Amino acid sequence: MKQVTAGSGAHLTLQSVRNFRSIGGLHVRGGSRLAEGLVYRSGHFGAATSQDRELLRSAGLHFIDLRNPWESHAEDRSVPAWKGVQTPLQSKDGRDAVLWSAVREGRLDELADTLTAEAAEEAMHRLYANDIAGNPSVFATFLNSLATGDLPVVVHCSAGKDRTGWAIAVLLTALGVPESVIRDDYTQSSLPENQYLLRTTAGDVPPIDKNLRTIITPLLEARPSYLEAAWRSVEKTWETRRSYLEDGLGVTPALSQKLQARLLV
Repeated sequence: MKQVTAGSGAHLTLQSVRNFRSIGGLHVRGGSRLAEGLVYRSGHFGAATSQDRELLRSAGLHFIDLRNPWESHAEDRSVPAWKGVQTPLQSKDGRDAVLWSAVREGRLDELADTLTAEAAEEAMHRLYANDIAGNPSVFATFLNSLATGDLPVVVHCSAGKDRTGWAIAVLLTALGVPESVIRDDYTQSSLPENQYLLRTTAGDVPPIDKNLRTIITPLLEARPSYLEAAWRSVEKTWETRRSYLEDGLGVTPALSQKLQARLLV
């Protein structure tokens, strides 16, 4: 098992990767904080420049990929494969499949004709309540990897805000980070420079007019209400957040101690 000294690669800055950032420095109840340079979060690496790739290689990052294989194939065609673990999240609710397909393939005319901002926000709430909260095994694997696997790591999906956002939220919850701090980290994905870029199947970034921007903004932002939708679903199924962490994600006292020992200073 490879582990690096806290601080190695802590200030990585990538040119062309969206939503890449460290969670180091976040404070935990009791006075501890997340060590720098051990856990990063990100969107996909399909647009990474050669300089970005060299920085990632030299930092020795291990990758935890929450995407499905077809997503990684489509998004990573221009970059070499990364060494890592792929733990895809399986859809529990297929009603929005056409919507997500249109987003990933950049079919803007279809989005403009069939979607409203209100419907987009409702789709995000369903995504969190059904698909994200309804796949505990994915996030259990993520937490176990942090407790027992190689460090440093970067966990990522396509946009780095939904699947990755929840993965980081449950990690920080398990470590005792205050909810307000978790929310602030999560909503950083809404910053314009962090938002997912829609691309056509040819890889081009199409122009988006003001009307369509208004319609799709709920899909691109990380809104507190999305996290709340996931937590409501968790509490409906597991009754309490603690039960979800312990019984759904396997956060036993032993695992919790390992996470604290490895990730906190």
